[in-house]
Amino acid sequence: MKPDSSLIEELTRLVDKFYEHGYIEVARALEQARIIALMKERERLIPPATD
Repeated sequence: MKPDSSLIEELTRLVDKFYEHGYIEVARALEQARIIALMKERERLIPPATD
């Protein structure tokens, strides 16, 4: 399955832009959203372990 990283790329772009313009709290919140999106993508890519 090919990961859809466009959301992660957009979040990364927005985080950089908000930091650049001094909106630190907004950038931090978006970083948390990016981390969650990365974790969800990883869950899709790594199959669950089976016994």
